[in-house]
Amino acid sequence: MVFEKMNLLLKKLFYLLDLLIPKKKRIVFSSFPDLSDNAFALFEFMLNDVRLKNYSFVWLTEKEPSNYLTFNKPNIFIIKKNSLKGIYFYLSSSIAFYTHGLYKNISSYNKKKRINLWHGMPFKKIGILDDNFKGIVPTQDKLIVTSLKCAQIYSEPFNISLDNILQLGQSRNDFLKKETFFFKKRGIDLSEYDKVIVWLPTYKKSNIGVIREDGVFNENKIGFLERNKLNELDSFLSNKNIFLILKLHPMDVFNEEVFCNLENILIIKNKDLEESKEQLYPILGLTDALITDFSSVFIDYLLIDKPIAFDLSDFENYNKNRGFLIKNPKKVLTGNTIYNYEDLKTFINNVYDEKDDYKQEREKNKKMFHNYYDYNSSKRITDWMLNELI
Repeated sequence: MVFEKMNLLLKKLFYLLDLLIPKKKRIVFSSFPDLSDNAFALFEFMLNDVRLKNYSFVWLTEKEPSNYLTFNKPNIFIIKKNSLKGIYFYLSSSIAFYTHGLYKNISSYNKKKRINLWHGMPFKKIGILDDNFKGIVPTQDKLIVTSLKCAQIYSEPFNISLDNILQLGQSRNDFLKKETFFFKKRGIDLSEYDKVIVWLPTYKKSNIGVIREDGVFNENKIGFLERNKLNELDSFLSNKNIFLILKLHPMDVFNEEVFCNLENILIIKNKDLEESKEQLYPILGLTDALITDFSSVFIDYLLIDKPIAFDLSDFENYNKNRGFLIKNPKKVLTGNTIYNYEDLKTFINNVYDEKDDYKQEREKNKKMFHNYYDYNSSKRITDWMLNELI
């Protein structure tokens, strides 16, 4: 009860401060991890948009600003989010874009300031529909999604009306067509391989953010794959001249593990992207196929129309523990299914042989989950902001 009263008091205080503090030509961004995902793609576009040349841009970060002294421009500010300075910059800004919520106790008096870009389209249960974390709902005045179907699905868990959900697309999907120097910096030439496959397992046990365990966590397995199978898989890939990129989820406890070096498998942790100052989605755009499980990345990957395989080895446990926003979720998981190592080899062989049995089904899903296929979502969001908010 005391906590709830304090929460309400803080909310009223911040509401009053937001009303009184003059707004500057300043746009705030926040993401998890810092400087990534939809927020970063939108930031990069706005930074180079001549229409916003008189605006400054603020990143509110979890880590210390000294970690991000790479922007040498006077109109870019990197400020620690949980600081008085961070709160002031937020309150004095015209608008804020974020991927994981921002200052949930602060509501904007004019009902237009907080724009939730989120970090993926609907699949796993979230918000008020998440049985394990009910009540944790990002606060927003507007929510940006990719289609009417996504708007309808997200309305309830985010407790937001359809009128306040904008079908403009995800900024990060623009980066599917963006150049990356990630591999060049590591001395890797992807053109030397016949095929490149990316595997993005979702986390079963998290070590940062909201600490939780979904499905059944096994410290000896990455998804369905026993860790001691990595060397065998590496040899199989080498014989096919196929390169596998295994990108761990930013919240995955496996980010703390040390993996042996492999010839045809590259395991990427989020710190690898941060240290190289590169983003994930340009890497996805270079690949020939995707392996995932319950991650919404498959919805984004529909845009590039390449084969997808789904690790369903823990589907029933995950459905029972976390659950999904979509009824009969297997119906939209159009692709090869993987339950074990042999299934994985079958999919890899299909990719190598360019056998694709799910192209038509993917096309149907693409039309359901995406209004636009043009990789111009950042421009649409910026145009809307300039027309409606500034």
